[in-house]
Amino acid sequence: MKMKYIIGIIVAFIFMVIVGVMTAIAVTTHLQQKPAEPKQETTTSTPTPVKEEKVAKPTMSKAEKDAKITELSKGLEVTKDDMRGIIFYSVPTKSVRNRTIWVAPYIARIDEKNHITLFDNTIYHGDNWIFYQTIFLRTANDRYRISYQKFTAHQEVLTGDGVVETYNIPMTEEAESTWRKALTSPSIRIRFTGENGSQERDLTTEEIQLIKRLFDLYDVLRA
Repeated sequence: MKMKYIIGIIVAFIFMVIVGVMTAIAVTTHLQQKPAEPKQETTTSTPTPVKEEKVAKPTMSKAEKDAKITELSKGLEVTKDDMRGIIFYSVPTKSVRNRTIWVAPYIARIDEKNHITLFDNTIYHGDNWIFYQTIFLRTANDRYRISYQKFTAHQEVLTGDGVVETYNIPMTEEAESTWRKALTSPSIRIRFTGENGSQERDLTTEEIQLIKRLFDLYDVLRA
């Protein structure tokens, strides 16, 4: 009995020693480890985009605009309808009245409403109907085509002076773009083509310059 008591004390002592040794080893290992360095966060700096400021195009003063309108109106027919408050700027046709076909676009300007409209005005005058619906433009380097909707032409029989076919309508964006391209050429030949034939001729240098001047005036009036 006494022997068992002594053996129990020895076993307990050995167990305490082992636990103490293991604790000492664990503490020593922990102290020897280098403390973990704090993790550095890498921050990527995104530059703030610089807002581009659009520079407004310089606009003409009223005096400059009026002077430009006066300058570009030279050679054009300028008439005013006081009743409706409309000013018309048109390519004159008096010098080409003896022609069979001609082009005479014009601008209608209503100042009160600040409304500017460019009109397509093409005329055929002959002994017989041709019922034209297409105009071809040929320059030195290119060919263009302008087509009209069917049944939109004004047709009239003149007593003792043949017939007249006219398209007098607001110019479409396509037609305007076509004319602007053609007017970059010093020479333009036009052809009016219809169901009963066609008529063609060269535009005179004066006609080309006047039509071009009208387009320039249209741009100024809208500025």
